[in-house]
Amino acid sequence: VEYLSRTQLRAMPVTGMESTDDYPAGTWSDDTSLILCEIEALNRRACHVDYETIMKNFSRWILDGFLTPWGTAFGIGRTTKKAVLRFMEGTPPLICGGITERDNGDGSLMRMMPAAFLSYYGHEDVMTAVMNFSSLTHRHPRSYVGSALYVFILQEIMTGESETPFAAVKNGLKKASERILEYPELHAELSHYARLMQDDFYQTPEEQINSTGYVVDCLEAVIWCFLGAKDYWGSVLKAVNLGGDTDTIAALTGCLAGTYYGYDAIPEQWLGELAKRDMIAKLCENFASVL
Repeated sequence: VEYLSRTQLRAMPVTGMESTDDYPAGTWSDDTSLILCEIEALNRRACHVDYETIMKNFSRWILDGFLTPWGTAFGIGRTTKKAVLRFMEGTPPLICGGITERDNGDGSLMRMMPAAFLSYYGHEDVMTAVMNFSSLTHRHPRSYVGSALYVFILQEIMTGESETPFAAVKNGLKKASERILEYPELHAELSHYARLMQDDFYQTPEEQINSTGYVVDCLEAVIWCFLGAKDYWGSVLKAVNLGGDTDTIAALTGCLAGTYYGYDAIPEQWLGELAKRDMIAKLCENFASVL
């Protein structure tokens, strides 16, 4: 239902795994593929970060359908595609990302989960990991800030120290802001995320949540969905039914909710329909092992 409107989805809300004219139920999109490309590269080097290998995997994803459900990449973002093409033409990985105001889609935010785990387990400094992983496709400071906010929230959930989702988000945002302020070039960008910092943000009316592919809108929608439901499946369905950039918003929401509520909270019916479930499980198990 990517890019269907909220009005359309109110008329026919998603309630579970569904097929479309183009793809069977259980299909996953570019968000999952990019995360798996990163994990495969990290597994190969025992969590030594080789950005060249990650970008080669991104290239294989576009050209050969590497780590896709059905052998063909689809849903490739404009900024991500340009960055990968720059790499193919010889640009070093960490300067491939776009740097203009228009290069602030959610294409780096969507694949921050491996960076969060990598830094949480002490393999990389968290801000270094965030900015380097983002730079592969998105080098604008606004994308760095959005990615950092998300990663710190995810890591706060991983500590298990916050008693509620609201506390995890609040504490994660506070820790992220403190680290971001250590980087003068990032200060001004924090203002774009000011609404997230408000204690009552989760009470924002749905009509004021913009579910677009812009990194600020996307992060707001993700946090709003995570805080607006009481379980994994509820938060994911809330994200899907917002309309707009549904796959990315739901993927990021699912990562927070899955970490908070645990693997057993994911409906078995959804897992049973997941394309290439065994392959995904093996990559994740290997990642856990090398972490």
